[in-house]
Amino acid sequence: MKRIIFFTLLICITTHKVFGQESVRFAIGEWEPLYSEHYKHYGLVPHIISEAFALEGIKVEFGFFPWSRSMGLVKQGMWDATCCWSKTDERAEYYIFSENVISEKQVFFHLKEYSFDWQDMQSLKNVSIGTSPGFYYGHAFHAAEQAGKLLIQKVTNLDQNFDKLLARRIDIFPMDEIAGYAAIYKKFKPEDAKKFTHHPHVLDSMAQRALFSKRITKSKRMLALLNKGLERLNSSGRYQELQKDFQKGKYFR
Repeated sequence: MKRIIFFTLLICITTHKVFGQESVRFAIGEWEPLYSEHYKHYGLVPHIISEAFALEGIKVEFGFFPWSRSMGLVKQGMWDATCCWSKTDERAEYYIFSENVISEKQVFFHLKEYSFDWQDMQSLKNVSIGTSPGFYYGHAFHAAEQAGKLLIQKVTNLDQNFDKLLARRIDIFPMDEIAGYAAIYKKFKPEDAKKFTHHPHVLDSMAQRALFSKRITKSKRMLALLNKGLERLNSSGRYQELQKDFQKGKYFR
């Protein structure tokens, strides 16, 4: 009888640990190739967040919404956090920021056959550049664009820029280096994917962070746990491993 009671108690304790695990809820959106409800682990960034929190014993739940709504849900305290965003004074009024989750490094992609070099905005004169509305390419780039010093061709769909590069309808296209190569290998056959490269000079770089709601009392503790988990993920080499998997297209299969 004592043995039955002991095993019953053990099952209850184990069940409580599994089903009673503390969780945090992230409101995010579709942003291929980094995030998608249809990708494995929802994409690279959600996977990084999940693994970082898992190291600290926290489960992550993701909800997909339009990006503006994701921000609003967290601002109102209806969801715990959203990711990833740059740090601004305006956002600091409603959110607290984690350490860097992923660095966004904008570079110019082009075909290997196209001889291209640049160091400043003046170097881009007479170069046909593809862009997409809503993307930030750095202050210098947008100032030059507004001054009419750049030859810009805009398309709504980000992927169209790679199509235009391959068709030689534009010369260069700015995009995050890691996300750019992932998009290339996801979109094109290997023989075409190998035709692309990028210039090593960085157009713009920015830390992308998780934003936690100031209206939720556990936000500071969850932010601290995420930061700690990210540090452990980096020091173990697992963070770099996830990035390599992403560039190889493993999240899309």
